[in-house]
Amino acid sequence: MSDRIEARLIELESRLIEQERVIEHLNDVIIEQGRGIEQLEERLRRLTESISGSGADASGAHNEPPPPHY
Repeated sequence: MSDRIEARLIELESRLIEQERVIEHLNDVIIEQGRGIEQLEERLRRLTESISGSGADASGAHNEPPPPHY
């Protein structure tokens, strides 16, 4: 194999190794973000249930008399 072809092959192998490393890192980031999204969805679900279950209706808040300092 000529030196030129061998150098090109080494360069391509190096690029491939670097691309595989980057892909693995990006995959780890995607997995981490997926977990974060799942946690946020769960928090949103609990907050929504808490608001729905509290009986605090937005229209009911207007029926209360104003505080004495008004």
